[in-house]
Amino acid sequence: MLQRLEISNFALVENLEINFQSGFTTITGETGSGKSVMLSALGLLTGNRADSKALKNPEVKCVVKGEFGIKNYGLKIENDAVKEIVEEEDILTIRRVILPSGKSRAYINEEPVKLEDLKLLGGQLVDIHSQHQNLLLRDADFTREVVDLFAGNGALLGEYQKAYGVWRVVCDDLDAVIAQQEQAKAEYDYNQVQLEAFEGLDEELDLSALESEQEIGAHGVEIEGGVREIDGLIDGKVDGLDDVLKVLNRLEGFYEPAKRWKERIESLYFDLQDIKQEVEGQQGTVDLDPERVEYVADTLARVYGLMKRYNVHSVDDLWNIRVELEQKVAMVEDFETVLSEKKGAEKKKKDEMKQLALALSNKRNVVISGLEAKIGEQLSFLGMKDAVVTICNKKLEDGLFGTYGVDQLEFMYVAHESMVPRSLAQIASGGEVARIMLVLKNILADLVQLPTVIFDEVDTGVSGDVADKVGQMMRAMAGNRQVMAISHLPQVAAKGEQQLKVLKEGDAVSAYTRIVALGEEDRVAEIAQMISGSDLSDSALEQARLLLR
Repeated sequence: MLQRLEISNFALVENLEINFQSGFTTITGETGSGKSVMLSALGLLTGNRADSKALKNPEVKCVVKGEFGIKNYGLKIENDAVKEIVEEEDILTIRRVILPSGKSRAYINEEPVKLEDLKLLGGQLVDIHSQHQNLLLRDADFTREVVDLFAGNGALLGEYQKAYGVWRVVCDDLDAVIAQQEQAKAEYDYNQVQLEAFEGLDEELDLSALESEQEIGAHGVEIEGGVREIDGLIDGKVDGLDDVLKVLNRLEGFYEPAKRWKERIESLYFDLQDIKQEVEGQQGTVDLDPERVEYVADTLARVYGLMKRYNVHSVDDLWNIRVELEQKVAMVEDFETVLSEKKGAEKKKKDEMKQLALALSNKRNVVISGLEAKIGEQLSFLGMKDAVVTICNKKLEDGLFGTYGVDQLEFMYVAHESMVPRSLAQIASGGEVARIMLVLKNILADLVQLPTVIFDEVDTGVSGDVADKVGQMMRAMAGNRQVMAISHLPQVAAKGEQQLKVLKEGDAVSAYTRIVALGEEDRVAEIAQMISGSDLSDSALEQARLLLR
């Protein structure tokens, strides 16, 4: 529950400190006194966006600080860093600072946190119901939320949404495959023609070897003649060296240099013999087969042409392109197999999701009549005896699923059971809508287990006995939580266990707001003034005492 609120330099507030009690607190004050300031300040503590225009003195920072008792509240916190700040604490302090520059900072137990984390936490601490929240009745999601809370569908809805998310991924995958197949079909003939250009090309093709072979083939006759000529010339040189060695053999016995010359000549002789054998081995090896020459030339021309067409510079890149073309062609040829597999996966996930959607729908249908009865009972207590609120469930078309299942839930309303039900948001008056929302808040309060609920003029459009019943209902809600109500009705104000008064003081130039807790006699005077205006008659004072009793 909210135990203390401190506000400085915010709107009409210079400095303000308020202590709150448990149970039911009513907040009163004249129109324009600044009752909404407290709600705006609390909004900052629950994660609302800050605005430097809200600073009373634009040159000084604004600080809003709240202390919340959170013992045994079981707050659900996903962020581990925030959880570490909050866990094992009975008192939670939230502080917002707005700088004149417009920048703002948020702190939990004096540790800086992100605004989104504060918003998730603040939503579990305070529920502020203002008149604009009545617009929720026009929102089909709000109706569904009410029914799901009443049915206790939280865990089941989570399972469904997980299954729904998986199904959507599978559907997207199926759609992508179909789109790819359609595109591949459109390009099939083109890709086939492209692929035909690769037919007959060996994946192990060695471009360098072919280029060398082509070069040799182009000079084959010249090479053969040259090799024969070299062979003949070497023969002449070998014969000449034989003659030289014979002379050296005669001289080496008595002429020392002849020995050295002989060794060197013998080395040349053996080298020439090796070369001669190698040359003789190459004779007749040049392939002058015209068909082979034509094959090499054709293969190289095709490879060069493909490399130019696809703007690549290596045979490996060319084979990668062929693989891509083969895959595109195969995709079309294997279409039925792939599509069948994808459709099977989609059907399996859809069936799993459908079972959860039906379970959700069944649980909703089971509780709808009980929820309608509960709403009717409490509306009757608030003076709307002939009013009937029903919940219409318009199913989505067969085979369609939404984020929350197959149900489209909407509140319907008639002021009298003899009338035809129509959408509640379209036909109910402001006072009726306010009471219906109060009833729904009352029903949901225990289900959501919010520690603090604040009503901002939820009693608009009612008076007399109905106003008294509205006060009774809010006080009953305060039996196990903190409830606050901003009200202009004495019947409601008198029901508070604590009453705060908002005062606007000063002049037009330096007006400011302050809030005071009223004692017993001050409450009598305040409620009497709400009854009769500034002229406090004895009857108004007596009536105020009766209301307080």
